[in-house]
Amino acid sequence: MFASGRIEGFASVIVNDIHFDHANATIRDEEGNSVGPGHLRLGMVVEVEGGPVSEVSDDDRSTATELRFSSLIRGPVTAVGADSLTVLGQTVALDARTVFEGFADGRNSVRAGDLVVVYGYLGAGSGHHAATRVEFEDNLNAYRLRGRVSGLDATAQTFRIGNATISYAGVPAGSRPALADGALVRVVLQTAQQGGNWVATALASAARTVDDMATAEIEGYVSDFQSLADFRVDGIPVDASGAQVEFDDGNSGNLADGVRVEVEGAIRNGVLVARKVDFEDRDDDDDDDFEVRGTIQSLDTTAQAFVVQGVTVEYAAAQFSGGTQADLANGARVEVEGRLSANGAALRAQSVEFRN
Repeated sequence: MFASGRIEGFASVIVNDIHFDHANATIRDEEGNSVGPGHLRLGMVVEVEGGPVSEVSDDDRSTATELRFSSLIRGPVTAVGADSLTVLGQTVALDARTVFEGFADGRNSVRAGDLVVVYGYLGAGSGHHAATRVEFEDNLNAYRLRGRVSGLDATAQTFRIGNATISYAGVPAGSRPALADGALVRVVLQTAQQGGNWVATALASAARTVDDMATAEIEGYVSDFQSLADFRVDGIPVDASGAQVEFDDGNSGNLADGVRVEVEGAIRNGVLVARKVDFEDRDDDDDDDFEVRGTIQSLDTTAQAFVVQGVTVEYAAAQFSGGTQADLANGARVEVEGRLSANGAALRAQSVEFRN
């Protein structure tokens, strides 16, 4: 089993509505380092490899063997819009599912000059991204960016990702991937520009390769659309040309660059051969829900909030089962379902179930 998508909840890690038991899984950051489960946060986009999926108590479940997470951008905010940020020359779209952490008032507190880490999906064009999580950082020793090359100038040794012009002259030729317009790259940058250019200190391909898997599910935005048999979703090649492919909330004619989809199928020779394509509108409320299960910490009855699995939960409007609001206490085990608060900084509980 292979899955790629945002983390929708805990105690197991929930990705694409599949509950992955990660107790014995290897967890790797974007440098390939093995890290602990505390590094996994709500809204991160992750890749998961695991065993077969089975239904247990109405949940799809699998046992994860490896999880990998990676940011899209690490750098300074230069502009703040009503539903977007500009970070390192990239347009970053925000929506009701974008998690904010480290800001005094969530998305309402983001200001130009803030240093942030952005997780999310690649958009269809160079410099366009969709954020699933934005973290505030006090300090960044280097900036990082993942995206598509445009405007490659081999003579000047520069290229653009979005509106960021990047000089790669200082990266040894033997340490560079093959560069061409449209290539996906990951670049590490100095924190100060030189002559209006960002200066690369490391450069690598960001093309995604996946081992063959009998079952796979990925979420993201369509790009590089050539035909039903040849397009990508968040950088992964997809073939949806089969006669038996099922299309939900749309049809094959709706596939185009920039459309958000979830694709299920099997990976063969590095290509996801689709069995089902689900069209997912970013403005649709149907999949806005998050879920956390665990032990209550930091109960604040005045603010009507507590913390579970590192997620702040606001319970003022929640429906309770298996107990009442009066039974809330530090150490009590609960299952919470809800949606993000308007500022993206907390989970606004719709239901709280006490679990023994």
